[in-house]
Amino acid sequence: GSRSAAAAGVTRLCVLLLVLVAAVSAHEAAVTVDPAAASVDMMPHLDVLEDSSGLLAVEDVAGGPAAARFAHVDQGSTLSGHSRSAFWLRLSLRAPAKLAEPLLLVVGYPLLDRVDFYEPRPEGGFRHQQSGDAVPFGSRRLPLRLPTFEVAPTQGENRVYYLRVVSTGPLQTPLRLWQKRAFLA
Repeated sequence: GSRSAAAAGVTRLCVLLLVLVAAVSAHEAAVTVDPAAASVDMMPHLDVLEDSSGLLAVEDVAGGPAAARFAHVDQGSTLSGHSRSAFWLRLSLRAPAKLAEPLLLVVGYPLLDRVDFYEPRPEGGFRHQQSGDAVPFGSRRLPLRLPTFEVAPTQGENRVYYLRVVSTGPLQTPLRLWQKRAFLA
């Protein structure tokens, strides 16, 4: 009796783990950049984590227990509202090796206080860029009204990127990835 109950419990646990692994791998699938497309809406491809303490660093959300707390943004939804929390957005990209020009990741809402972008470096760690209306305009890498970040071509590899968003006003994060020439045109 107790052996069969234990075996059934182990079986249920194994099935649950397989479902969780399938769900995580489905949401971590990389968006492949089409060189012929001017831009792509990134909202259906995002995972989000609410950091109510505001203390998590990129290393915390890229690995360890915090990484498991990301949830997929539902199709057709937006991340919006008011909150004192920091929000981490995770996206995975792959650009073909023939794409040599940087891409632009654009947050289509200019009134966010601070947006930090973390791009993985091939040698490890992250390259950090920041924007937002609380960041002095002259210190932005790209002097644009919208928080905009250069994304180096991935040369055919999958890479995972992180955005940290904090705002005392409305929180809206319409996110679009652009071919640089198309955006500047």
